[in-house]
Amino acid sequence: MYTLSKLSASLYLLISFLFEYTYSISSSYDYYFLSLRHVKGICIERLCKYKPKIEWTIHGLWPNKFNNEHPAFCNRTKVDFSSFPKELINSIESNWKNLYHNSTSSFLQNQWMKHGSCINFERYNVPKGNEQLFFYNKVVELFYLYTPENYYYNTDENDFIDPYKLREAILERFGSEFYMSCKTDKTTRKKYVVKLRVPLDRDFNLIKEFRQEKS
Repeated sequence: MYTLSKLSASLYLLISFLFEYTYSISSSYDYYFLSLRHVKGICIERLCKYKPKIEWTIHGLWPNKFNNEHPAFCNRTKVDFSSFPKELINSIESNWKNLYHNSTSSFLQNQWMKHGSCINFERYNVPKGNEQLFFYNKVVELFYLYTPENYYYNTDENDFIDPYKLREAILERFGSEFYMSCKTDKTTRKKYVVKLRVPLDRDFNLIKEFRQEKS
């Protein structure tokens, strides 16, 4: 006959097994999207409560599957930003902004819980307990590598980004294309860039000639 302690131990093992199984299924993916937002374009499309001085800001790094599905919320552990190096905190505060609310903390927490927690950290030999630090470090590193501020000089008098000119700059720099989300100005009827998505393989290398399956 089971005692209460034995029953509790068995229940704990069952829950642990189900968690690990669910994690292994939900965290499977084929590639990443590094998502960047053009501040001017975003804030024309949608009312922004906060407008940083930088031209581009990070949205997130998202594990994805080729069939357009993506894992999400593999771990809901909150991030302790106070444990991060000051240099990393400064980079996050400068380049990873919540444009729609005054508080960025909940936005950053959500990016970890919804997307970052689903990364296969064992692939990168990340020590247990350092997963969050690895995630935020990697996103900032990739942002500095791919942000158009490093290779595209915008000459538009209204600070909009011409998608055709940006595409040429990306092709010249990387020999490949990124995904662009664009809007059309109601007055001039010209298109302008709102978002960029950079396709990366599971080792964070740029995927050239990337194609998604149609859902």
